[in-house]
Amino acid sequence: MPAGRVVVRKGQPASCMFFVADGSLEVELNGHHERLGTDFFGEIALLRHAARSATIRSLSRCTLLVLHASDFEDLLSTSPRIASAVERVARERLEADGRRSFGSQEPEGDAAP
Repeated sequence: MPAGRVVVRKGQPASCMFFVADGSLEVELNGHHERLGTDFFGEIALLRHAARSATIRSLSRCTLLVLHASDFEDLLSTSPRIASAVERVARERLEADGRRSFGSQEPEGDAAP
């Protein structure tokens, strides 16, 4: 992904999550901007079956790995340790953002650390 591109836009339906292998991104969430490096994002929207709640742009050239929703569901159902870790991170991100509790079906999609 070249620098300056929108990766996901607030309000879009979620069909995948992303792993940042290299590069940095900017997360715009609730009027705040945060930098995101090697991490993952998009898991909350998939877990909640919700729209994206943040706009994320590449600040530099980035290498992103994409995990599509169906593969995400398969991974969670076959790997309880991974499912637990992803759900824990999602819960922490939601709490840090002051958003409604994890598991709500409201359209509040992604978060950054």
